[in-house]
Amino acid sequence: SAASDVYKRQEPYCRFTVKRYNAYLSEFKDHVGVHDKILSRIKAAFNYAVAERMLNAEDARPFTLARRIGRERHVEVSETDMKSMFTHLADHENQDFIFFMHLQSSGHFRGGQVMSLRFSDFDLANSYVRVKPKRGKEVAIQLPTDLTKMVIERQNQFKARQLSSDYIFPSARSKTGHMANFDTHWNDMLSELGLYTISNNGKITNKYRLHDFRETLLGRLWECDEYTLASALGHLSIHAIKAYRKANVERA
Repeated sequence: SAASDVYKRQEPYCRFTVKRYNAYLSEFKDHVGVHDKILSRIKAAFNYAVAERMLNAEDARPFTLARRIGRERHVEVSETDMKSMFTHLADHENQDFIFFMHLQSSGHFRGGQVMSLRFSDFDLANSYVRVKPKRGKEVAIQLPTDLTKMVIERQNQFKARQLSSDYIFPSARSKTGHMANFDTHWNDMLSELGLYTISNNGKITNKYRLHDFRETLLGRLWECDEYTLASALGHLSIHAIKAYRKANVERA
């Protein structure tokens, strides 16, 4: 969500000071991937501006010399913690969140994909779902039969309640037509289970992110070939999987 928020911002060259740029990067220093993407795109923009003589090199230098953090995060949800989460969910009052967690914890979906899923994205007879990767065309992901059964059950519940929305998490109060996230329930669950750390200055950091379920799936399928892993995670090519294998030195 941090990445999607930052990419919506517009910053004209004339207003983008070094002080604001450093504050901008500092805001996302705990989101390594987002931080480095911001840096790479800003650097490319200023290099282009210098090449086109829109700016002189000296003015652009503070923006083009900034360094990427380059720290890869490879965290898998332990079996013990996974069991704790679903024990917690067994008594949870929000059925939508329970359904969300079953889908998200499968590891097949990127952040935000689950919330925008539609019933029409699923081929329930053949247990697969169509999703659109980053900047790519649609791909089909084969789903476990237990998840398919949950989607069918939810669709039947909607019909019984005469809900006509195609979204699996509909919202009449949202401009998109679907709910935005379950961050509050997710953070509350990690807090209740003690899955967080507190720094010396009192900052609370969750032990896991939702993206870590994808890392967990990759870990479980580590011995499989790149094509199988790419298919399971909805990648269009094996390049991202190869990069992941190379970056995850500890697992390798």
